Order: sequence, then C-alpha cells, then structure tokens
Amino acid sequence: MKATYNMTVEQLVGNRPDLASDNTRKVATAAEAAGFDACNLTDHPFPDATWLSNSGHNAFDPLAALCFVAGFTTRIKLHTNIVVLPYRNPFMTSKEATTLDVLSNGRLILGVGVGYLEGEYDALGVDFKQRGKLMDEAIDAMKEAWRGEVMAYEGMNFTARNNIQFPPPIQRPHPPIWCGGNGGLAVRRAAERCDGWTPFFMPPGKVGERHPDAITTVAQLKDRVDAIGEMRAAAGRTGHFDISPMSPVPVTARTTEVADRFLASATGLAAAGVTWVGLGMPGEEASEICENLAWFGEAVLPQLHAL
Repeated sequence: MKATYNMTVEQLVGNRPDLASDNTRKVATAAEAAGFDACNLTDHPFPDATWLSNSGHNAFDPLAALCFVAGFTTRIKLHTNIVVLPYRNPFMTSKEATTLDVLSNGRLILGVGVGYLEGEYDALGVDFKQRGKLMDEAIDAMKEAWRGEVMAYEGMNFTARNNIQFPPPIQRPHPPIWCGGNGGLAVRRAAERCDGWTPFFMPPGKVGERHPDAITTVAQLKDRVDAIGEMRAAAGRTGHFDISPMSPVPVTARTTEVADRFLASATGLAAAGVTWVGLGMPGEEASEICENLAWFGEAVLPQLHAL
C-alpha cells in the first residue's frame, strides 16, 4: 500500500506568512525524503466565512501550489485532493493539469470532486444544482482535450468548435483521475469515468447517522469497493483502479503504540481493496512536522509498503 501525505495551509504557512514558501519547501521535501509516495493539497478558492469559522479550512490553489512543489522535488507524486471541477472551465483545468504533469515529469494524480459548499458556488457564479452534470461534462471534455488533437465539444456553458490543446500531458492517455465522494453518483462516476476513488470515513454515531451515504466502518468501505468492481465490469472497463481513503486512525504521536494501531488499521484497509492511504501529521511548527515525517518514514512506511 502507498501513502499520500495531506499537507494543509496551516502546516505550510504556519504563523509567519512571509515564510510560507520556506515552510512549504521544508515540509514537502521532508515528505519526499521520508519515502511518502504522494503529497496532496485541497481546493477552496473562495469559501464562506461562516463555514471557515466552524471547522472549515483555507487552501492554496492546489494546481498552482503543487507546481511550486514540483520544482524542488523529483520523485513524490503530486496529488490534488481535490479539485472541484464544476467551479472551472474544463479546458482551463486541463491546461493547468497538463502544465503540472509536464513540469513534474509525469507526477500528477488529479483528484476531483463536486464539492459541497453552496455559498462558494454562488460566489463563483456556478449553479450548485447543476454540479453533477458539470462534473461529468468536465471529465469528458478534459479527456478529449488531453488527446492533443483538434476537437469539438458542446458544453452547458461553453462551445469548442475547432480547438486544440498543446502540449499533451506526459502521462498517457492522461494523468490518473481519482473521484472523491461517498454518494452513489460519486461511486458510479469513479467506476465509469475515472481511474480511482477517494472515499472518506465519518465517525460512527450521530454524525454518521445524519449522512445516508456515510462510511463509518471498513466493512462498509469494502461493500462500496465491491460495487465499484461490478460497475467497472459492467461498463467493460479493465486495468488498474486505485482506492485511496484517508486513514480512519490518525497519527497523533511518535510512539510504537500509534504506529502499531495505524498499521493494524492499514492491514484491514488493504484487505478491503485499498491501494493508497492518506494521512496527516501533527505539529505546530515546520520543524516538528518534519521530525514526525522522518519518524513515520522509518517506523511505519516500510511496513505499510509491504502490505
């Protein structure tokens, strides 16, 4: 199993905005040196302030920030977790993704999703109720653009009549697309249009009960993984398909107990069909985060990679 490290704005910027680029460099370099397989950044271009004050979080533009990371790393994959495709014209997104893929020598993993913040949709001038249709359209249009040939495509809000995008991405036919979300439509979209699925666990109890599509156990995750396999078979889709949830067991300290608990959970995830696992790392300062990353690389990653 491979590991993707969740980098947050708080970890990268810290308390000194003037040192943002230094902290980004330190943390991403430490993740690569520790042996992580990917690092990821999420997407919130213009979030609602009320949501931010109630456990929400800010974010860099993931494609732009990962282009920066690409410039001082050589091996680690660059994972957008996630880009909200309906916010953007798909041909602008395909160009940005291609730019990152080419400049990183083929290291992009394009995680995508529909998002859920209606206020952010309103601020960006996009119809929240059309997000599913816009999402499917964007995936299809980007795949056509990535062929590097003259194309025509009639979208809901755009028309391409005789257009071509160059250069094509290094990864052919395109960078791997991982679809996020637990709902039935997201699962089917992942199976029929994408190369991977990024589900997320919710805590059991009242929080999980409020969400009909919640995944609170590994058994529930396995049921969805099996369903994706059946959908892919029905659609005639073959080849490798990745499953990449965030770990339901957080890494909270550099102890043997924490490492063992994480690995026990990862073993169960692997048995359920998971191929990648995402995780964060504690730390207030970049130096502490880097120490934790180095510890994880020595104490946990070799055993994780063996699963």
